[in-house]
Order: sequence, then structure tokens, then C-alpha cells
Amino acid sequence: MLHLLLLHRFFSESYGQLFFLSPSNCCALVWALGRLHWRPPLEWQDRLFLETYTKLATFSAAELTGTLHGLAALQLQPPVQWMHQATAAVALAAPDLGVQEVTSCLWALNRLRYRPPEPWLATLAARAAALLPEAWKSPAAPDNSSSSDTGGSDAAAAEDLRQTSDAEAAHLLEAQQRIDRKEALLRSRRHELLQQLKQLEQQVHGLQQKQKQQQQQQARSPAQGLQQQQQPSSQRQ
Repeated sequence: MLHLLLLHRFFSESYGQLFFLSPSNCCALVWALGRLHWRPPLEWQDRLFLETYTKLATFSAAELTGTLHGLAALQLQPPVQWMHQATAAVALAAPDLGVQEVTSCLWALNRLRYRPPEPWLATLAARAAALLPEAWKSPAAPDNSSSSDTGGSDAAAAEDLRQTSDAEAAHLLEAQQRIDRKEALLRSRRHELLQQLKQLEQQVHGLQQKQKQQQQQQARSPAQGLQQQQQPSSQRQ
């Protein structure tokens, strides 16, 4: 419960600060949320996309791919206009893309189920082809000069931290999914109420039209009766 309160407080307090995010801060924030599987509320997501849309052209290649990777890990669905702007920025930064950035970008686009235009794919394919020699290089041998005891303890601590974070993230993700389901139910109920209100307005409008027609008929009836009374008088004259 404490984690949920902290998570809610984080998104509440950071909502008003999204305007001030730099490209590097945005990348770090979204990537970290994706790593922890902390799915933001819908209102927070909309604000993030709104504030970063005009800044995407200033993102570096690593910042763009890191942001896309975080969004894909969260399984968010950015607006189409936002994705178009982001992929256009990636194409402009293609000469600066490394092996990690190319693979991360392609993985994110596949996870987001977004297919860029053919010219964009051709640009990234050309960059990937240029990076093939580097990608096939064998990784450098690890440096064994450090103490094995220190390395073992660091690895164990990192593993413990990872397991703890994963358990907390799973719990928070489940809670966020429940919240999302409730929000979807509320939106559905709101839609139903709006439809009912629209039907009531139509019924009221129909009753008003019917009442107006009845009043017009009642106004014409005395005039017709008077005309009928005047006709015999004229005939006698």
C-alpha cells in the first residue's frame, strides 16, 4: 500500500514538471518507468506526449531510442502524430545511431506495432548495413584485475535488488491495471449517460414541437368558428 501511495504521489507531483523536462531527463524518466513497469495514469501520459512533441527534434539518437524503448516496455500507445515526429527525428539522427540504438529502436517499433513509411525503413536499413562489421565484432574480454570477492558481492547485491524491484513492479503493475480497468468502466458509463441524456433531449424537443402544434391548432379553431358564423349572415343579406 505504501508503494502505491508513493507512486501516486510521484505522478501527481511530477505532472506539473513535465514542461521543464530536458531531452536527457525525459529519456531517463521514461526508460526508468519502463524498467520498473510503472505505468503512468492516462492524464500523465497525455501531458508527457504534449510537452515532448515539439522537443523531439532536439533529442539525440540515444535519447530518442531510449525514450521509445521505455514506452514500448510500458506498452503505451503514443498518438500517431507523436510517433511520426519521433521517427522523423530518428531518421535525421540515423548517422549517429549505433548498433544498440538501431536494435533498440526496431524492437520498440515492433512492440508498439508502428510501421514507419518505406523511406524511413530504407534509411534505417542502410544504417544497419553500415553497422554490420561492427556488430559482428567479438566483445572485448572482461577485465579480471579487480578482486573476485568484490565482484561477487556486487553481483549478488545487484541480483537481490533486481528481484526486489521486479516483485514490487509486478505488484504495482497489477494495481495499475486495476485502476485502468476502473477508468475504462467509468468512461463507458459516462458514454452511456451521455447517450441517455441525448435521447432525453430529443424527447423533450419532440414534446415541445407537439405542444407548439397543438397551440397553433387551438389558435386557428376560434377563427374558423367565427368565419362559419359570418357566412349565414352574408347569405341572408
